Amino acid sequence: MYAFEDTIKRKRKSDIPLPTSAMNYDGVWLEDAIEGYRTLNVTGREMISPEIQSENVNVGSIISSQRLPSRTLKITYQIKNDDPEMILVNFRRLVEYLYREQDVPIYFNDEQDVLYYGRFSGSDDIPGDRYIVTANLDIFCADPRKYSTKIYQPKKVIRGRFFYQTRPTKIVVKIEKDASLTVTNGAQSVKVVSGKLSPNDEVIIDFKEGKVLVNGINRTNWLDLSSDFENFELKNNQVLSCDNGVMNVYYREVSL
Repeated sequence: MYAFEDTIKRKRKSDIPLPTSAMNYDGVWLEDAIEGYRTLNVTGREMISPEIQSENVNVGSIISSQRLPSRTLKITYQIKNDDPEMILVNFRRLVEYLYREQDVPIYFNDEQDVLYYGRFSGSDDIPGDRYIVTANLDIFCADPRKYSTKIYQPKKVIRGRFFYQTRPTKIVVKIEKDASLTVTNGAQSVKVVSGKLSPNDEVIIDFKEGKVLVNGINRTNWLDLSSDFENFELKNNQVLSCDNGVMNVYYREVSL
C-alpha cells in the first residue's frame, strides 16, 4: 500500500559508542563533530500539551481557541580537554556548528524514528578555566510536532492514522502537456498557473520549505493566489489527483 524512504543515515566514521541520548543535528552527531563533546541528558521531548483559552460562564466555560505551543529541547552536555584554552576553542566550534538561520532536522540516538525541526537558541555561560565543563544548550522548535523519519509515498489513496494536522512533505509532478497544473485532495487545491509549464518539466511543491520548484528553479510566484498552499492537509481515505502529469506524494507521520 505504501512505499517509504528511511532518511536516517546511521553510518559513522567514529567507532566510539554514542551516548544513549546523543543528538544528531542537521545530519551529524555532535560527538563526532566536536572534540571532547558528550551528551549527558535531554529534556523537552515529552508529550506536549495544548494551550486552551476559555471564558467562564454560568456552567463551566466556553472555549474560544486552542493552540499548540512551541517546544524547547534542553541538552545537557559535557566538553573536556586537557588544555583549558582548547575548551574555549571547542565551545566556539560548537556554536559555529549549531548556529543556523533556518530550522534543521534533529533526532536522538534512543529515538531514531522520531524527527524534530528546530535551531540552536541559547546556552549557559561557559567558564574558561576548567578542563571539564558541564552546561546546557537550547534547541527552539517553533513547530512542536514530532515527525516520522520515514517518508511515506501512498500509491493512490491516502490511508493512515491522522490524529494531528498532517501536510505533505512534498508533491512531485512530471508534466505531460503545455498547460497549468492543479493538484487537489478533493477539498483543497494547489494550482501552478498556465502558460508556464511544458512537457517533461518537473514540478516540486515543497510544503516544508514553502516553495514551488520547476526544474530546480524557484517558481513560487507561479502559484495561483487562490491556492490552498498553506492549509493543504492530508486525511484518511483521501484520493489525491492532478490534471497534468504523473504525480508522487510524500509525507511524514505526525505525533505530539
